[in-house]
Amino acid sequence: MSGQKLSFFLLVSFLAAATTAQWIDSPADLFSSFHKSLSDLASKGVEDMLADEAAEVGVKDKSREELEKVDDDNKDESASQESTEDDDKSSVNPLLTSTDDFFSLFPNIFRVLQSPALKPWWQGDNVCKETEEKEEKGEDAHPFLIGKAHFSSCKYMPNKYECITEVRERGKPTKKTIVTYRCCHGYKVKPGTQSCQAAETKPIDELAKELGAGKFLDMVKQEDMLEAIKGAKTVFMPKDEAMDEFLNKEAEATNEIERSALDKKAIILNHIIPEIKETSDMQDNMVLKAEDGFGLRLSSYPGGMVTVNCIPINETDKETEDGVVHTVEGVLTPIKHDITEILSQEKFSKFRELLKEHNLWDTLNGESAFTVFAVNNEGVDKLDPSSSMCLATILRHHIVPITVCSKAAPASGKKISMADLGSSWLHMSNKDDQLMLDDKAVVITRDIVAKNGVVHEVDQFVVPTSGQPASELMRRTKHTRFLDLLEKAGLKSEVDKRKDVTVFIPLENSLDELEGLEPEKLKEALLLHIVPHKLTSYDLRNNSTLDTALNDAKLTVSASKNILSSLIGSQSPMTIQCIPLTRVDGRVCNGYAHEIERPVQIATGTILDMIQNDESLATFREILQGTKLEEQLKVGLPKHITLLAPTDVAFKDLSEEKLEKLKTDKEFADKVLRDHVINDTLCCSGVGASSWPFISTVRTSSGKELETDRSRGRIMFGRFSVTSCDKITKDGIVHKIDGVLLPPERHPQREIIFKRPNSEIILAGFK
Repeated sequence: MSGQKLSFFLLVSFLAAATTAQWIDSPADLFSSFHKSLSDLASKGVEDMLADEAAEVGVKDKSREELEKVDDDNKDESASQESTEDDDKSSVNPLLTSTDDFFSLFPNIFRVLQSPALKPWWQGDNVCKETEEKEEKGEDAHPFLIGKAHFSSCKYMPNKYECITEVRERGKPTKKTIVTYRCCHGYKVKPGTQSCQAAETKPIDELAKELGAGKFLDMVKQEDMLEAIKGAKTVFMPKDEAMDEFLNKEAEATNEIERSALDKKAIILNHIIPEIKETSDMQDNMVLKAEDGFGLRLSSYPGGMVTVNCIPINETDKETEDGVVHTVEGVLTPIKHDITEILSQEKFSKFRELLKEHNLWDTLNGESAFTVFAVNNEGVDKLDPSSSMCLATILRHHIVPITVCSKAAPASGKKISMADLGSSWLHMSNKDDQLMLDDKAVVITRDIVAKNGVVHEVDQFVVPTSGQPASELMRRTKHTRFLDLLEKAGLKSEVDKRKDVTVFIPLENSLDELEGLEPEKLKEALLLHIVPHKLTSYDLRNNSTLDTALNDAKLTVSASKNILSSLIGSQSPMTIQCIPLTRVDGRVCNGYAHEIERPVQIATGTILDMIQNDESLATFREILQGTKLEEQLKVGLPKHITLLAPTDVAFKDLSEEKLEKLKTDKEFADKVLRDHVINDTLCCSGVGASSWPFISTVRTSSGKELETDRSRGRIMFGRFSVTSCDKITKDGIVHKIDGVLLPPERHPQREIIFKRPNSEIILAGFK
């Protein structure tokens, strides 16, 4: 007996033993049953053993009996007269007469052995392989990488399998190899199969008539160009209705600036690609070169629509004897002009000058594809003069960095959305066959196809929300009290007309104090809310400072210390001067607006100034005097710190001996005070809830880790609560706390004492 058969029989024996012992609790009994099965295998043989096992578990071959019943009429008489003894054997030992019945005994194990895996179609017959190699250029080698690496990726399509291998030397791409497997021409992978099977092909003239493109074929024959559409080529065939419209009607010039005499041969050549291109080969924004040398740009849209030069493709991948045909809904005339040449027409003269004035004309001059919603001269005259300051943003709103044809808008009236050059959304819809932009502008002439995109003529400008001034945003978001204050201080026009601006807008219910200020003081306070730069929320970085419109006054940005946010990689909530940002990134034409919880107040002094002038910090002030920390604070070092200042009440909890030591021993006092200094700006709003295992800590100036927590409305640093938050100074933040952060004491008796208000914790037994 061969090794493979022996292994197979041993596996069967083990499963039989397991079946016999399925109600046995003891593992030893299971192995005893397995030993007995091996003995039976040696004495009886596998066939008799399997037959006995099948009889014991009561296996019935019902499917076989049903099959025999159906076939009774087709059997001869001698075959139908079987002995009773034979019938008994078949009923007792059905496993030996049907492999399917045998596998049904162990369906989860032996089904794997029954059916070997099928080869994928691209490893079978009638498969053609194409290999393309490209030399990669452009990137520099990485200075710290060595050696050569190969990166491969494969993608599967119904009739195509493509693998791309990229070779990198020292991190620099040097070579790319593209291997494509596809069914050879005349073969297809049919649904439910895993092989390339013969597909029906027809002569191109017969196929054209069948697809309803006979009139295009007639024009081809009239021009004696039938041979031009034969061979390994791709032909886009217009439907008969499209040919009728093109040939018999004085159509408007939508694909050319000036319509020349009809050149039928050039039009025919513009429908022919000198290679086979099936839909699996097509990609969005791909440009195919036609026989006449002009480009055919492919575009894909939601819903599966694909267009070529803005004309929808209908039936696809119809194979001729040696090529492929796609039908289209219109005639593809040669595209000879780019976008700037189309916009050189007189009706776009004012729009053209605005593009040049705002440095957008050269953007449209390259090879990248764009869609331009060009406003005619009458539409330019309709623009509200108040929008002139936001004209650059408005113009960008009319340029989309992809090709968007009119057919992309569904006839149902549903909107299609696209991002403009400024990343604002522009919406196009088709309502009763009228193309609209943002339900405002009407598209007068659609699909003026260019070599580098498409132009649509519209009757007026569409102003996006991002193309409105800051004052309009405040009016729209109901920040009218702050807007009235800007007008009162004469700053409304300054906010609207600044080239770059970021405005911090307080909540409406926080403006009572500002409204009571004198005009000059009010202007100073409002200038603190204006930053002469465009800043999104992602531009605000922890511990960064922002210039304001008020002389040399600056704002400090800080982030909350939330360990959970850090773990999941999200951005921490930001504050300005410890004032939380409640809403961010409101876009205006010259910048951004952010909403804050309350008005910003300018920091008028340093940390030392604040300690000197606060009567509740008299003891802290006395202890600080003469320390090295005081000397550093005088020269402004370290920068951006947070000071936890114990109040006079907090020092009353210390023993007289300890308090006296703090006042007289300046080295000891310096060491203790550095436990109260955090080398970062940490506002109270930045302290979050903390519990195990996500315990938040901050590092003090002494190098120790100090736990922070927010619990039941209290802000905690270590064991003590904050009694007064966010005293903003020029060089940091001060929080008052109700306790002194003392190091644990070590007694001669090897005890450690932690002191808390009105209590002591003593840990004994330490060496």
